[in-house]
Amino acid sequence: MMSDKNQKNASQKGTGQNRPDIRAHHEKLVLTFLRRHGAHSKAKIAHHTNLSPQAISVIIRELEKDGLLKKEQPVKGKVGQPSIPIALNPDGAFSLGLRIGRRSADLTLMDFLGKLRGQKLVTYDYPTPDKIITFVRNEVIELLSSIDETERGRLIGLGIGKPYQLWNWLDRLKAPQDEMAEWETFDLREELSKFLDCDIISENDASCACLAEQIIGKGQKTKDFAYFFIGSFIGGGLVMNHKIFTGIGGNAGAFGSLPMGVESTKNSAQLIDHASLYLSKTVDTLPVSQKCLLFSLFHLQTLMFVYFSVERAGAPKRLKTR
Repeated sequence: MMSDKNQKNASQKGTGQNRPDIRAHHEKLVLTFLRRHGAHSKAKIAHHTNLSPQAISVIIRELEKDGLLKKEQPVKGKVGQPSIPIALNPDGAFSLGLRIGRRSADLTLMDFLGKLRGQKLVTYDYPTPDKIITFVRNEVIELLSSIDETERGRLIGLGIGKPYQLWNWLDRLKAPQDEMAEWETFDLREELSKFLDCDIISENDASCACLAEQIIGKGQKTKDFAYFFIGSFIGGGLVMNHKIFTGIGGNAGAFGSLPMGVESTKNSAQLIDHASLYLSKTVDTLPVSQKCLLFSLFHLQTLMFVYFSVERAGAPKRLKTR
């Protein structure tokens, strides 16, 4: 096994990475290992990441200083000094998640371990930009009040999960074309940044759900899997070697277009026409409270969009609301 020094030299020679790049890569290795396998001693972390004990000591010290790691109670062994497990600090970083569905939206607050600290939900007949902006503006302050000022200073961003091309499929959702057409030119990130002073990223909702499953769900133990996303329209995602694979067009996991039947023709039925929530008349007739619960359950993974999962974000920005 190469020493940590040789690993760095090999990486720099092969990829042109500089030392900050190598450091960030090693920190990611440590954070990823602890997220997947839980608390471990420095010795075991060094063994499983193939980094030297000296390098692990430096990395852990820096991540502790950043508040991302914490020491747990010493564990006594049969011989020698008790080992001190190192674990992710749940209060080390926080993120907001906004899921925009075709029938409901959720705004959530999540800690570094992927645990929900707060959640707000709204339902509607169809989403419009104005409805979404009003929802976030009205709920974000109350949501953030559930954590203290120091923790709010560790808020590092907002992740948005929403379907591609919300202005399409209107015939199946019975939504007005003129109002939904606003999405085609509406810059959601720009509008949200007018009252949220933090990094904002956006991704397809099914890809978000798949990413959440990969990082804090069953995907922690499975490196290759297909993820089916049950929403107004069925979708999904692909994970290969612990990484989400979206393909050139970003639709590698768009299982809704799979043909139903052996022979595939231009007009043949697709999975989206048989396994999507918009087909269920039962959902439309449910009381609002039960509908909220149902959609919340179906979209559980998307609620927990992991913006700050295993990457080191550096100094978190303080969120400003205005």
